[in-house]
Amino acid sequence: EVYCKDGSTIWVEVVTAFLRDEDSNPIGIIGVSRDITDRKQNEDDLREQEEYFRALIENTLDATVILDAHGVMMYASPSYTRILGYQWEQAPGKRLFDHIHPDDVLEMSNSWIQLLANPWSTVVSQCRAKHKDGKWLHIELIGHNLLRHPALNSTVINFRDITDRKEAEDEIRRLNEDLEHRVIERTRQFEAANKELESFAYSVSHDLRAPLRHIDGFSHMLLEDYSDILDDQGKDYLQRVNSNVMRMMQLIDGILDLSRLTRGEIKSKPVDLSEIALLISMELQEQQPERQVDFVIAAGLVVEGDERMLRAVLDNLLRNSWKFTNKHENARIELGCMEENGRIVYFVRDDGAGFDMANVEKLFGTFQRLHTTDEFEGTGIGLATVQRIINRHGGEVWAKSDVEKGATFYFTLGM
Repeated sequence: EVYCKDGSTIWVEVVTAFLRDEDSNPIGIIGVSRDITDRKQNEDDLREQEEYFRALIENTLDATVILDAHGVMMYASPSYTRILGYQWEQAPGKRLFDHIHPDDVLEMSNSWIQLLANPWSTVVSQCRAKHKDGKWLHIELIGHNLLRHPALNSTVINFRDITDRKEAEDEIRRLNEDLEHRVIERTRQFEAANKELESFAYSVSHDLRAPLRHIDGFSHMLLEDYSDILDDQGKDYLQRVNSNVMRMMQLIDGILDLSRLTRGEIKSKPVDLSEIALLISMELQEQQPERQVDFVIAAGLVVEGDERMLRAVLDNLLRNSWKFTNKHENARIELGCMEENGRIVYFVRDDGAGFDMANVEKLFGTFQRLHTTDEFEGTGIGLATVQRIINRHGGEVWAKSDVEKGATFYFTLGM
């Protein structure tokens, strides 16, 4: 290293030689020097690059193995020892295939042949490799054919231990297979239950209606043909028979509606709840034009769901509100929505008779009624239908009320 006049330094290479006379006695020294600063800088840069790439190879979690064209290892990074447990220089075999499970050798041989047949190619494969302690590991390999590379003239294999991943995949596969078997069994049970339900619905529709029609017909014949023989008490008995027959027919219709609405396939599409509610309110007002009921229906309540089923939900809820406000001279029925805990909640609210919240658990039960038929008519099936439809849409339904202060029914839709 030589200091220059301007204060900088350069690297020089000096070649010296002795000058001798005819008798070989030294008479002087001659020296030749040249500036090798650029060469020295290039050597330093190459050294830094070598240290940089060596640090990368030796500190990566994946193992890097360099093999010749015959598959014999010429170099293995420290991660080779971390993964397989061997110091590669002392490994039982210097070939990568020496550690591979016998059942995987054929597949790996095919991958190796494919790699060698295509210069500059890359092949990805998986196999089992034997650890020093005797256990088998799952490894993933990426091979690079660099036999034509002027500096490497070899193949480079990067591999990693994927045993944990494979075991997790096997566990997930086992759980999926178990779940699939359960789904098949549940589907079979569901189909069997559906068939039983269809059979029951058929019996209800045909076998039960026939005797009821006979009872209704004969009771009317008695009233018409034997009116002059029957006293007032007898006529009252027959009228009660007719009334209960009609109620039984309504219950049968309710059961069939419940079965049909909650058993059919859900055909999801955009449904305008506001428009449906408006049509129902107009129908109710046409049926009882003398009533003073103020309907407040929020606009733009469009949801995803089965239109037929959601129409049944609104029909039951709005008709309930209409029914339980009929003793009020002026009534208000509202359909709206609000946001609660990050979800949209829809509601139907009225200012009618309400109910005692102590009995709220009975509210959505089939045939459960919180008022007598003398107070308000009904079958006790409407709210059960509402709950099942909402559940099938992935939502929830609940209610809040105070006696004579109205009731509010809330529901969400998960679709």
